Amino acid sequence: MRDWTKPQRQSLAAIGILMFQLIRKALNFWLAAGAISLLRNKGKILPYLGYFIITMLFILFIRALLEYLFFKIYLEDDRLMIRKGIFSKTMLTIPLQKIQGVHLQQKILNTLTGTVGISIDTPGTEKAEVSIKALKQSEAEELRLILLRNSISDDNTENNQSGILINLSLRDLLRLSLTVNHFRTLLIIVGFLISIWQQLEEITEMKAYDKIDEMSTDLNPDPMVYVVWGLFLFGFAMLVSGILTILRFYNLQVKTDPGGFTVKWGLIQTRQHIIPFRKIQMLQWQTNFIRRGLGIFQLEISSAGEGIFTKKERMLVPTMDRKQTHDIIQYYQPESPADHGEKAGIQKSFLLRKLWLICLPLIIVIISVSLYFQKLLWLSGLTLPVYLVIYFYVYRRNFRFWVSEKGIQVSESVWGKKYSLLNWEKLQLVRKRQTLYQRKAGYADVIFHTAAGALRIPYLKSEEADQLVDLAVYILEKEKKGWV
Repeated sequence: MRDWTKPQRQSLAAIGILMFQLIRKALNFWLAAGAISLLRNKGKILPYLGYFIITMLFILFIRALLEYLFFKIYLEDDRLMIRKGIFSKTMLTIPLQKIQGVHLQQKILNTLTGTVGISIDTPGTEKAEVSIKALKQSEAEELRLILLRNSISDDNTENNQSGILINLSLRDLLRLSLTVNHFRTLLIIVGFLISIWQQLEEITEMKAYDKIDEMSTDLNPDPMVYVVWGLFLFGFAMLVSGILTILRFYNLQVKTDPGGFTVKWGLIQTRQHIIPFRKIQMLQWQTNFIRRGLGIFQLEISSAGEGIFTKKERMLVPTMDRKQTHDIIQYYQPESPADHGEKAGIQKSFLLRKLWLICLPLIIVIISVSLYFQKLLWLSGLTLPVYLVIYFYVYRRNFRFWVSEKGIQVSESVWGKKYSLLNWEKLQLVRKRQTLYQRKAGYADVIFHTAAGALRIPYLKSEEADQLVDLAVYILEKEKKGWV
């Protein structure tokens, strides 16, 4: 056990991890500069390439070593103290009660060295305040419990049960991988191939698209060839998205402790997050038209301090049936506003404004371009505006929200379905917003802000918007809940 009241360094493995990160940052520049130099000098610099690589690796090693030596962390009077910096010294002082989250992550190098990385987040930052590259597993767990002791001890004592809520099996992962959005993966693959082709074109000065035109003219392939290639790409996209889903959610486990949720997941990169119950700001769960029939939802737990997460790292928890979804939601709000609140929708003007501002201009542009090129492209081009008309119509018709004394719940759906749930006591700010048209027509949007994001109700009557804002403020005053 370490004495955290004295300045402590990271594990020695942090040197290798820091060096790897520095190499990765410089790698793109090195590859581009090396390729250009080789092409322009016709391989004359090749004998000196080894000396250059050795010199750069030595410089990066020295920098990683210095960053390791000058980074120290310790505790002092319920404060976390961090000293870092080589030439520009920095001293960070973080009160323990201000720490929003302490998250463990084990990347490939951490796994190989038997260490764990730690990210520490505080309010008012959009990224991790402190990032520790490598500590032993036992030391990382010990430090996390020390840093989060205030969040856990001050939490709601009513939720003091412990147990496993979700533990995904291989069968669950296969079901999940088959129901992800494969078209999005297909678009990413196509975009990546186009990007690679363009880079080759710049390096080799080859007119790639002209070459494709020549090949297609000479070969004149049968249309079935394009169909086969399309099916091949889509099958490859399904394989890629399925593998990525399994790698990401492998061994996912959600369990409850007296202080909150503990979520662990990942195969190549293992992550473990503790989410105190009182830090949870809002819940959102959604499903697509395939998952809906199977009862599969993707639940996002929005907590205070989640700004350290990238889009890939957001707290997304797949639930394989409605019971698992309900088991997590009840810790945030046992009584659903959809069961105890009053149902309402949004005004028809929402659809009319979308038609005027988006669909009509798009139709005019498509017809104008078709007339300019003297082709009947508008017949196929109008499929997009027609789709948007159907989309906005279905969205407005299915948009519903429920208001109760406990909170507000929103339901949105077109092809899939999305629910949002906000507890009033998590509200930081509520505001009424009106555009020039809305002010003239008597409509308004109501936006509820929390420490982890916002929830928007569009196109209400101005009087209804005022009533909703007043209700939210009144409930907060009545319950005497302080701002988060």
